Amino acid sequence: MRRLVLMVTAIAFLGIAAVPALAAEMTVTGELVDHACYTKRGAENGQMIYLEPLSLSKLFQLNNINRVDVLKIDIEGAEYDILLNDDFLDNYPINELFVEVDKNPRDKKYTFSQLKNLLEKHFESICITNIESEYPLIHCQS
Repeated sequence: MRRLVLMVTAIAFLGIAAVPALAAEMTVTGELVDHACYTKRGAENGQMIYLEPLSLSKLFQLNNINRVDVLKIDIEGAEYDILLNDDFLDNYPINELFVEVDKNPRDKKYTFSQLKNLLEKHFESICITNIESEYPLIHCQS
């Protein structure tokens, strides 16, 4: 049986600007990637490049992905953008989702409870590890 496992990480941002409705300016030096919506901006002598935003829904559509067995998202603070600004959870079955989030999002238009409510709507089981931590890990299962 074939299983589809996807990982969306900060490094994946180099090839996939997966933040819907958000222009992704990046500083690239080979090691450091910094997202434009946050205050710290890249590395000294880094090269600024512009990537067209691409939502997970669009990524799935372009690659004929109709379901995902395991999806892991850890993109250094942009998890809220990806999860709350895209309807991929409505349209693509995800068996398991792992997401590490900032409990206090950098972008104050989001809240941890908004994210938790969205995930509870789409998954049967949600386990939050290190809930007292600033960066809890959320594991969701269908």
